Amino acid sequence: MRVVEYESRPNRRRPANCGKLKRIAKRAGIGVLLVVFPYATWQLCGETVQRLYWRAKANSYEIPPELVVAEENPRRARELVWTPDGHLNPAGHLTARRSEAAIFSPYILSGKVHYLPDLYFLIQDSHRGLAFLHRLCSSNGDSRLVIVGASPESSNALDGSKADMLISAWTLLSGKPWRVTGTELRFPAELGEKRVYGGQCDEHDPSHFTIKYEINDKIGMIDGWLQSDDTVKLRIRDGPASRKRG
Repeated sequence: MRVVEYESRPNRRRPANCGKLKRIAKRAGIGVLLVVFPYATWQLCGETVQRLYWRAKANSYEIPPELVVAEENPRRARELVWTPDGHLNPAGHLTARRSEAAIFSPYILSGKVHYLPDLYFLIQDSHRGLAFLHRLCSSNGDSRLVIVGASPESSNALDGSKADMLISAWTLLSGKPWRVTGTELRFPAELGEKRVYGGQCDEHDPSHFTIKYEINDKIGMIDGWLQSDDTVKLRIRDGPASRKRG
């Protein structure tokens, strides 16, 4: 009897399948990296990028000169906060805490507590109207972010009586946390109903800004300067408050 021996041959499909699986695994790994790496990078650097972005926005923020940022007249305050059909006005006005006054709280403060914590605390959390926000340069060449808020004093508004209007200015210095210096200017309650408008930079003096105000519909002007010691000097230039003080 003749015995025929067959030589076993390797399965040629296995290497082909293995190669295909390797290619699939490689592509899948690259896809995972393309998803995971940007996500991990954003988790590590995203907050820093957002903080830098919103601080840059704050450095060049501009408020329209005719925008009311603090209003004590109850009827006008309601018109600023609410639309005729009972919805919040999209312009960004809110009702001041424990008073009938209206204050301006713009989008740059809304939800930005993590990126602009000092600014959020000074203005929105304290129920002040944002009257000025811009980077100024003092006479010695130092550049600082200056913030000015306007608000009625809540202690006088608890019983429904007229309140003092407090104009507060701060300088934010870069650091962790930012160091804040501040000055104040007070309009007494007996002057009448007060209104404050958006502050404006001086094109000819990088350290100077102005804020228009009204008392009983009579117009005046406030001057502000960033000083070489990083404080902000506020002074009433003219108008009903200057005559009263004199």
